[in-house]
Amino acid sequence: MIDRRSFTWMMAAGASFGWNARCWAADNDKGLFWRLDVPGKGTAVVFGAWMIAGSVVPEIVRDGRVFVELTQRTIGAYPDFTFPKVDLDRKNIKPLHTIVSRGLAEEVRVIVEAATGMSSGQFDTMPAAMIPILLITEGQTRMPPAVPVGLMIRAYAQQLQRPFSFLLSESEVKAAMGPPDLAAAATAVNESLIMYLIELRRQRGPLGRYVERLYAGRDSEGLQSFNDGVHEHGQVMMGFSESAVLSLRKVILERMLQAIGSQPGMSFFNLELVSLTGANGLFAALRRQGATIRALA
Repeated sequence: MIDRRSFTWMMAAGASFGWNARCWAADNDKGLFWRLDVPGKGTAVVFGAWMIAGSVVPEIVRDGRVFVELTQRTIGAYPDFTFPKVDLDRKNIKPLHTIVSRGLAEEVRVIVEAATGMSSGQFDTMPAAMIPILLITEGQTRMPPAVPVGLMIRAYAQQLQRPFSFLLSESEVKAAMGPPDLAAAATAVNESLIMYLIELRRQRGPLGRYVERLYAGRDSEGLQSFNDGVHEHGQVMMGFSESAVLSLRKVILERMLQAIGSQPGMSFFNLELVSLTGANGLFAALRRQGATIRALA
């Protein structure tokens, strides 16, 4: 757990040794809190959030609150919002048993019905596009009523009445993403994706609980590997195009750099972990521009 003394020491050590010495437990890219140094602009702390209940990871929440206290402002990616209701075209709704083998569909049925309490009739008519989400969240602490870790840390910043802002507006996100293409989402679900998730579940147990363990262990590399594995076999984007996601990520990068260079003191960025790591993540883009990123915790 981070406290004021260890935070001050880590930041001073980074300044003194140019981050060449590994002076704390976190590996270079493994953690959830990072120090970001941008030449000619300044320094910030970046946090990688996930849709995990804060009550499951109390030490991460405590560390986040310390970083909020020791920085001058908190900046999120975009405000919470919901897209308008989408009317489903029944012709585009394909249940799972029409896409995968009978044996695999029955195995998934047993898992989903036990996890959700739904009936066989409900499962048989459920869009196949929903199945990967149910498998990935199986065993995870339900939200609501639980509050996600990122939102819990954000609420603490607002409780302290610290300056708080977002890098994107709701209207910008909606304009870039457009309405979800549920037909495209349905075609992205295939036997390869379902088989991958089932095989992983056989090895790791319910996947929602497995992801909670990875996050509690601050294993950002393990979470990135999990995310990459899912996307190699299919797509779980609820119908939003990857190009739209990447275009918004580019805007986030530009505005992060603007915030670091134009405002005094240190910012605390509360962003989604999946947007930070990986080949197309913000960290890779920042490093290409000369930034230095090292894990704090």
